[in-house]
Amino acid sequence: MNIRQPMPSRTRERRPWLRPQSLRMWHTYCAALSAPTMLFFALTGMLQLFDFHKARPDVGYQPPAFLLAIGTLHKNQTIEASRDPDDAAGAKPHKHDAIADGKRGRTPKTLTSGQVLLKWYAVLASTSFVITALMGLYMSVRLRGDKKAVLALFLAGIFLPLAILLVVP
Repeated sequence: MNIRQPMPSRTRERRPWLRPQSLRMWHTYCAALSAPTMLFFALTGMLQLFDFHKARPDVGYQPPAFLLAIGTLHKNQTIEASRDPDDAAGAKPHKHDAIADGKRGRTPKTLTSGQVLLKWYAVLASTSFVITALMGLYMSVRLRGDKKAVLALFLAGIFLPLAILLVVP
């Protein structure tokens, strides 16, 4: 054996799935499959931060049926009407809100400036995630070799949860 020839790596021989190319491929496939679900939860979570899915009779707000359905799907994994008493019209504030409000002398549902800033930070983080996920999907379709597999997994990530939701009791 020639001494100048490098020895083949044992890791590559025994575990080819650990090569960076293989890891990148599996990362792309897993991301394509899970991206629709993660995008759904990021977008609906942003809506829930400001309670757009809840009726507010005190101000005359009734959420559109679509927002009510996706809010219920986000929280309860169903599109049936919410059985959560906190989602009902005229719901009482959470007991921890009443305790905190009683200690500070505020009326219920008044947010502190820290809570408002944290909500807007969550909106910023969710928006950043959505943009990053969309860029990643774009790059995986445009720059990767197997575009059909990425698109098939992305579509499976959309239709598999819908089929489970609509078909399985």
